[in-house]
Amino acid sequence: MKKIILLCLLLLLTFGNTATAANWQYAVTMRNGTLVFFDSETLRINEYNYLDAWSKWVFPPTLKIKGSYQIYHLEFSQTPRRLKVLSYYTYDANNKLINQSTRPSFWDDIIPGTYSESFYRKLVQCYKDKTTSEAQTL
Repeated sequence: MKKIILLCLLLLLTFGNTATAANWQYAVTMRNGTLVFFDSETLRINEYNYLDAWSKWVFPPTLKIKGSYQIYHLEFSQTPRRLKVLSYYTYDANNKLINQSTRPSFWDDIIPGTYSESFYRKLVQCYKDKTTSEAQTL
């Protein structure tokens, strides 16, 4: 009986996250051709009252970057407007993890008129739209 319960628990842990698949939304194209997306499903305000987001940076093949894309876990403060990288993961073209860092960076300012500001504004708008639509369904 214990083996059956352990097997069920193992299967649940292995396949349980498939229901929360990422919903990557386009945000911005960088000057070098890198496409930046964010996951609208996991966008939230965290326990520190910061906007918590996951982003995906897809590099064009013309860039000589080791890796095909990166996934970033980011945190944004509103006053002052700043961002922090909590972690990042670099993948090759075969979706194999080739590099990662889970050491948070320092806070960086979100400078007006930059790609960071454009990205931040899209995240804030998506979060507002998401919370408005969730409130309407209650």
